[in-house]
Amino acid sequence: MSAILARCAFVFLFTSSYVVAATFSAQKAHATLSDCSVTINTHSIDLDSTVDLSFQISNQDVESNQMQWVRIVAPSSNFLINAGDGSAVEFSGFGIGSGSYVDENISVTAGSVAAPSEDWIVLASDDPGGAGAVSCSGDLGVEITDPGSSAAPEISDLVITGVSSSEVTLTWNTDSATTTIVDYGTTSSYGSQEQESTLSTSHSITLTSLSANTSYHYRISSTDDSSNTTTTSDNTFATAVASSSTTTSTTTVVVVATTTTKTVTISDDIKPSVTISTDFSKPFEKPPKVTGKASDNKIISRIEYSYDNGKNWLSADFRKSVKSNVNFEFTPPYLDEDTYKIKVRAIDGSGNIGISNTYSMTIDRLPPNIGSVFFSVGPQPLVADSSGAFYGLEELDHKITLSAVGGPTNIDILSGNKMFSLVKNVDSGLWSGVISFDKSGTYTLYGQAVDGGGNRTKKKIGSLIILEKGRLRSDGEKKLNSKVSVFYLDHQTNRFALWDGSAYGQANPQIADQEGKYGLYLPPGKYYIEVLTPGYQNLKTNIFEVKN
Repeated sequence: MSAILARCAFVFLFTSSYVVAATFSAQKAHATLSDCSVTINTHSIDLDSTVDLSFQISNQDVESNQMQWVRIVAPSSNFLINAGDGSAVEFSGFGIGSGSYVDENISVTAGSVAAPSEDWIVLASDDPGGAGAVSCSGDLGVEITDPGSSAAPEISDLVITGVSSSEVTLTWNTDSATTTIVDYGTTSSYGSQEQESTLSTSHSITLTSLSANTSYHYRISSTDDSSNTTTTSDNTFATAVASSSTTTSTTTVVVVATTTTKTVTISDDIKPSVTISTDFSKPFEKPPKVTGKASDNKIISRIEYSYDNGKNWLSADFRKSVKSNVNFEFTPPYLDEDTYKIKVRAIDGSGNIGISNTYSMTIDRLPPNIGSVFFSVGPQPLVADSSGAFYGLEELDHKITLSAVGGPTNIDILSGNKMFSLVKNVDSGLWSGVISFDKSGTYTLYGQAVDGGGNRTKKKIGSLIILEKGRLRSDGEKKLNSKVSVFYLDHQTNRFALWDGSAYGQANPQIADQEGKYGLYLPPGKYYIEVLTPGYQNLKTNIFEVKN
């Protein structure tokens, strides 16, 4: 392997059960730090101000190599380092062991214009000259703020309702009047947008023309009249499954005859009017008796009611009379906890149909409660470790499916400031959606359920450990433009073929990003990896196996 590359490169692949790591190098003059992390003392600087930024740089190397060199790089010309060349500064002459850290302070002057958060770059090496430096991880974002400007608006009470196979409605509040933009799409790159140009504190936007049974990513940006903008983190929802339809083939016999047709015009085209008098403002433990009135210019011949918004109709009792006004009443059958759409229709003797307004009837006996939870990536289920935690990968959509009782109308998964909305499958009664995180770490997940009676419950449903993507690196190269391909053993042909990641929501091959990162979550099977990089010879790993 050591003769394959003229320069050093490291390849990592995260799989569903373990991490495969292969190192390729021509000559290795010194060891290389495997990892380092950084914390910073502040994430906001006033414009036109000079402050001391403190970087605590920790050696996280797994082989106990000492950290002997550090380079700190400003993210852009918005920040001036008052040392070095103004854009970067280097430190050396120390030896920091694995698990220890060094504090480096630098004087920084912020620009004269407010700027959003930008990430500083911190490089570390076990070589006093900086050879083989690695990029340290951590929350390194610093923004430049205008101390004289008003605070950005606060977004709260975000709720998703009206989920169907083709549309959803997003509602939320802001603490000051704002306009709004909603970016949405099937990936976190979005691609579609809806706007609300009127200043308001209460907001509602309906996203239409969506695909059925599809997961969507979205974010909300609200801007006040002082141009202060607040943008939510990436959130998700899923549309409902489209209603199934059945096509029936029939044979039609056509009889041709000479006839004389007389057109009769129906003189009565006035629809009956229908009103419901029952108060539905509060929830019920059991379906109530519903009463109301219907009237027509002639005679009411039939009254029917529906509790599924008109999909199905049942007969309602009423006293038939030659009078044009009648009273009706009915009691729906025993119903599970949920919110139902009640409407009544009246049919007169000429076949005219009049329909009442639609009312929401909530059956609520117990507070909503979330039951068992199931995670998967495509068709591959995720299995918890001995501590009960599940494992996932950065920027990957992980499907979550759960059961619930107590008639919830909305279920959201919460973790920090992120919210993932679930949708109910009307056939199975299960709730599902997708969750995705941009950065590695351990995320505690909470399920929040709300029923039609306004009862709200929140419970911890588990932990998801998001693994960092693998990274390709080479001395002296910032971006390799490497193409990473995974091949699997096809048991039918007994040959290796390119693995199809689309069923698992992943791309294969992948082009490593500007940091050299890539990642794949693989089901059980035998594989090998191929890396194609301009200026390098092709690389192939040994065959490895992923087991359940």
